[in-house]
Amino acid sequence: AHFKDRRGPGCSMAVEARANFDMSNGGDRLEQARAMGVSQAQIDQWISDGVLESIPLDQDGRLTSVGTARHADGACLPCIFWFRGECNKGVRCEHCHVVHPGQTRKRIRPSKAT
Repeated sequence: AHFKDRRGPGCSMAVEARANFDMSNGGDRLEQARAMGVSQAQIDQWISDGVLESIPLDQDGRLTSVGTARHADGACLPCIFWFRGECNKGVRCEHCHVVHPGQTRKRIRPSKAT
C-alpha cells in the first residue's frame, strides 16, 4: 500500500507504519477506529506502537478501549462510566471496558468544587 505523506518530512515513520499494517487482520480495526472519530494522527501512533492490534474486541466484534488491552494481565482499571453506559471517550478511554468480577454500579459524586 502506498500512502502520500501530506504532513511533512517528520511524519514518514507514521506513513511507513500504516503502509506495513496488516490490512487483512487489522483493516476492520482501522475502519472501526475511524468510524469512532479517532483522528488519523492517533491511529498512526497506535499502529506504530502496536496498540491498535492489541485492543480487544467485544462479543459483537467491535473495538473495546485502549485501557482494555491490559485486562488479560490484570493491570487494568474498570471504567465506571462505561459500566453505566455513559463513557464518551469510547475506544480512546484509558480504562477497561469489560465487566470485572464483583463489579457493581458506583455512585459518581460531584466534585467538592461545584
